[in-house]
Amino acid sequence: MISFIKKDPLVAVLLATTLLLACVISVPKTGDSLFVPFGGQITTIFPGCVAPAGSAITITGAVPRPLMYVAGSYSYSHGPPTRPGQYLLGQSTLPVPCLIRVWVPGGLFTAGYYILVPYPGQPMGFTIWYHGSSL
Repeated sequence: MISFIKKDPLVAVLLATTLLLACVISVPKTGDSLFVPFGGQITTIFPGCVAPAGSAITITGAVPRPLMYVAGSYSYSHGPPTRPGQYLLGQSTLPVPCLIRVWVPGGLFTAGYYILVPYPGQPMGFTIWYHGSSL
């Protein structure tokens, strides 16, 4: 068979393509496990996260979980979550921290400055990848 492939390069290309396609199809899709569905009613929403810019959200549902609505999240027709009592349904991915700015006053000869600290109400939340919401 090897001598047949040497004579016809088209057969070699077709055989290599078939082998590559069989390998790609047989490999499990590990990327699908990164997305976790969520759904429920918003109980708390804190829009003051500065790094990443977004809102810390807690929802009820089958599995209550902390979420983070960040600037890159995709919202369907009713836009981003805005108030407690609103219903959300979507997919979330890896957790990120909600950092807020805290003012540290200066001393006699030093100026005050801001530091970033985790939000005490919800230090981590799962990033909302996309969602749909109620009015």
